[in-house]
Amino acid sequence: MDAFKWFLRFLETRRWARRFFVFIVIFAIWLGIAKEVGFVLFIIEESLQTQMFALWQARGSAKEFVLSAYRKTLDFGWFFLYAVGWMNPFAFVSFRTYFESAEVFYWAASSSAAAPSP
Repeated sequence: MDAFKWFLRFLETRRWARRFFVFIVIFAIWLGIAKEVGFVLFIIEESLQTQMFALWQARGSAKEFVLSAYRKTLDFGWFFLYAVGWMNPFAFVSFRTYFESAEVFYWAASSSAAAPSP
C-alpha cells in the first residue's frame, strides 16, 4: 500500500508524470478498441470465406440464397470497415484489399463466371 501512496504522491507533484500517465491510459484504451475492431473484421472475413465455400457447392435456388447472404455480409463488412475500421490502420488497409477482392468474386459468381467447384 505504501508503494501505491508513493505513486499517487509522485503523480500529484510532477506535472509531466501526470501527463505521461494519462497518455498511457488513453493509449491502452485505444489499443484495446483497435484490437477488437481488427477481430470483428477478421470474423467478417472468415464468414465471407465460409460463404464462398458454400457457393461452390450450391446449385439453383441455394446458389441465389448464398449469393444474397454473401452480398449482405460484404455490405456489412464495408460499413464496419469505414465506420470504425480506421481505428486500426493496418487492419483497415488489409481488409479493404480483401473486401475489394471479395467484390470481384461476388461479381464473378453472380454472373456465373465462377467455376462450380474448386
